This record gives sequence, C-alpha cells and structure tokens, in this order.
Amino acid sequence: MKTLNYFLEQYKVYRSKGNPKLYNFFSLPEELNWFYHFMRNRGIQTPINMFSVYGNRKLMKFIKGKKVFYSGEYLQEMTINNQWRAFADHCVNEVDLALGFDYIDHPNYLRFPIWLLFFIHPQASFKDIKQKIELINNPAYRLNIKKTAFTCLISRHDTNGIRRKIVNGFNEVDIITCAGKFMNNSDELINLEKQLPRNYKKGEFSFDVFYTLKKDYLKKFKFNICAENASSRGYISEKLFDAIESGCIPIYWGGGDKKEFVEPDIINPDAFLYYEEGKEDELIEQVKKLNSDKKEYESFMSIPPFQGTAAEAIWTMLQEFENRLKNL
Repeated sequence: MKTLNYFLEQYKVYRSKGNPKLYNFFSLPEELNWFYHFMRNRGIQTPINMFSVYGNRKLMKFIKGKKVFYSGEYLQEMTINNQWRAFADHCVNEVDLALGFDYIDHPNYLRFPIWLLFFIHPQASFKDIKQKIELINNPAYRLNIKKTAFTCLISRHDTNGIRRKIVNGFNEVDIITCAGKFMNNSDELINLEKQLPRNYKKGEFSFDVFYTLKKDYLKKFKFNICAENASSRGYISEKLFDAIESGCIPIYWGGGDKKEFVEPDIINPDAFLYYEEGKEDELIEQVKKLNSDKKEYESFMSIPPFQGTAAEAIWTMLQEFENRLKNL
C-alpha cells in the first residue's frame, strides 16, 4: 500500500500543471514553493522537473524533459538517513542541473545551500538583500531585541550525539531551554505552534509558518545552539542564519570543523561562537562571561554578523541559479 500511494502521489505531480513539478519532494502547496515563486519572478518559462531525495531515484529515468536535482539534506557518509546515500553523487550525470551543499567540480552542479530558501525571499531584489544585511549588521537591531532567557536548542534528534554534549556542557552555566523534540523541557514553542493557522503571514515567506514562529521565539534568548547533523565543508543549513536574524549569539558546530569554513564570503567568523570538541572549557568560560558581563555581551553583539561582501555574494548565487535555469 505504501508503494502504491507513493506512485499515485508522483503520478499526480506528473499530471499537474505547476512549474516546476516537484518529484520525491517534501509536500508543499504552491504558495509555499520557493522555486515556483523564484522562477515566476525571474521570468523562467522552461518546464522543469525537480527531484529530491524523498523517494526512489529510479523515478527520474521515466520522466522526460529538463531535470533538476535538489537536496536540502546532507547526503554523504554521516547522513542521518542511510537511504539518502543513494543520492550522494547528486545525480549529476542524470540531470541537467544538480543543487546541493557540497563543493563539487562538475559542469552540471551548482552549490545552492538550503539556508538561501529560508533567509532570502524568492522575489528579493539585490536592494532588498542589501537592506536586510545592513539592518541585521546594525548593532541597534540586535541590542534592541529584549532578552529574557539564556540559551535555546530547537532540534528533533541528535544522531551524532553532539547536541547532547553541548547542552550538558552549557547547563552548568544556566538551564538550556530545549524547545524541540530532542531533550525537550519546554512546551512553549509547541503551544505557540498550535495557536497559529497553517499558513504564512502576509508579506513573509518560508516553507511553513513554523519557521517564522521559530525565529520570533528565538528572539528572547541570548544564545542559540546551532549544531548541524554533520560537520562537512559546505554543509551549512538555515540554523545559523535563523540565530543571527533573531539577534542571538550562535553557538555553532558544523561546516567542516573550522569556523573559517562557514560561508566565508558571507558570515563574519568573529560574530559567532564555535564549538570544538576538546576545547569545551574555554568556550564555556567565554559564554559565562558574555552571559554575566553586560559590557562584554554588548561588545560582542556589536560585531556585524555579515561580511561586507555578503549581499553581493548572495546575489551572485541567485543570479547564477537563474542563469543556469534559463540555459538548461
């Protein structure tokens, strides 16, 4: 029955009139489809079939037309889902364009990490992006957000065990609020989610209203633990960007085991804390000082999170994606 339902769902996609058509994707209504809005805003008319990892790879062999593979998941050896390893090559030899986190040298591949879909509105202009970066880089933006709590972790799982290590370490400073399913000790976020309708607010965009709610919820915390599912060059999810936009000091783990690897053209490495195994005591002392010393905290919060090149770097990524789609 499960297999039959899968093929029925994919057949519905095949028969649909949407562009792009999303096969093996997370279920999305059209109004929450970032790619749909991006293509429409950029005047991309070419019919495109997009494939992701939530289904059978063989399906793409039976679909005719232009094909784009996209993964918002980490696909290498430390992936949280063994079935995703079948897509580790990003299907570069089976599609016209492949998108993912990794740095891959292949004519059919473009690095396009998932944080772009959460941080950048699909209809954003260069001016919009530059204004957003400048706003967040303004110390007043972050310092004027009222902080009433210490640190938050929002996560569903801890496959590699790193999140538990971080929480246990920083619990000696103060109690960590774990608002997700993993190590949950607070119903605040869950209760807030239940109170909201399943649509996004006018003028805002994300995959789901939860992500807008998450960023609003994070604003009351001084720090946010942002630990990725794996630490690999290029694998940067929306977690770090959510923390920055919410005015939290990120406590980050991931990106290839060096903070200088974390989107170097976009993120200022001086504006977030980096967790390294073996150096926990040093980091805990730094957090203690920032949490207890107002001047130290305000000084750190005055560091611009984004590089001066951030807006241009992001715009270049979007422009390259547009050009690739138009020249499939």
